Amino acid sequence: SEVAILVQKHAEIAAVGRAAAAIGLPVTVGGRDESFVATLEVRDVANALESLLDPLDDAALLATLHSPAGGFSLDDLVRWSGDGPVWMALARDRSDPRVARFLAWFEPLSAVADRYPAWEVVARLLADSPLVVGYAAHPARERSLPRLDRLARMAMDRPGETTAAFAARLRLLQEIRYRATDNESAPE
Repeated sequence: SEVAILVQKHAEIAAVGRAAAAIGLPVTVGGRDESFVATLEVRDVANALESLLDPLDDAALLATLHSPAGGFSLDDLVRWSGDGPVWMALARDRSDPRVARFLAWFEPLSAVADRYPAWEVVARLLADSPLVVGYAAHPARERSLPRLDRLARMAMDRPGETTAAFAARLRLLQEIRYRATDNESAPE
């Protein structure tokens, strides 16, 4: 099980994190300076993990296909989302060389994603898919590549964590971040 500790002052975050780490508790610190969970890179990895775990999750698969991991256009996504599950439409389009390249890394990783620890799935995702190459070609690569590295290190911090648990943790951190942003912008 997991526990969330909320603090009133931003300055207290580091001290609480150090204290928890000192007694052997795994720590994920969130706060204003941790907004990286709301970045496109983190969302792309979370979507990829969810689609690897469940290729029939159309929302996650479509997001992965449109990310640098897939590189497909919105026109492609619309074409595949028109009739039944996207995964089935994609499988029918296997003769398209772009689809074949996507499936070449996606299918083998999807076959083991539920059995391998998160750190290994994330490492293989970054190594085998075109995600890193896509972000390396992006104008904001000076920020994107360190974010991907940080995400991989975040997965390695909990070596026994499952891929599903890591994806859920990313989504929870994103939700906390979005709620904090909503609360900061709400009138008092």
